[in-house]
Amino acid sequence: MLQDANRGDAMRGKISTNTKPLTPVLPEERIVVLDVLRGFALFGILVMNMWWFTLPASWWALEPRGGKLVPLYLRRLLVLFLIGATHAILLWHGDVLHMYAVLGLLLLALRRASDRTIFVLIGIFLVAPFVRSGWALYHSELPPHSL
Repeated sequence: MLQDANRGDAMRGKISTNTKPLTPVLPEERIVVLDVLRGFALFGILVMNMWWFTLPASWWALEPRGGKLVPLYLRRLLVLFLIGATHAILLWHGDVLHMYAVLGLLLLALRRASDRTIFVLIGIFLVAPFVRSGWALYHSELPPHSL
């Protein structure tokens, strides 16, 4: 009950100092029925989305046959962006759906790129955070050691 009150205070911007750190639930404290229900829910989500996992591949096959892929894709990205932005503004600022829509534009731009180009971009995006961190460490003062 104390954690619920503290969580409410944190959401209102109040910081409480009498909270204990969050730790994993001990196995004997877990509610098995709830864990099983969560498992069934996740399995249901997987089963219902399996058909959708293959859909984008079939979309790309529409274009050479005269299908109107780009307008449909852009319309879906716009709807995704609007849902994400609305959710981020009204409910929770940490929503990422609008970012998925923006990144979807990148996918549209790369749909005709060669495999080599895609692999080079993957390499750059995987290495870039390490290079940036190394650059920041090299060019900034290291914190003093505390004894």
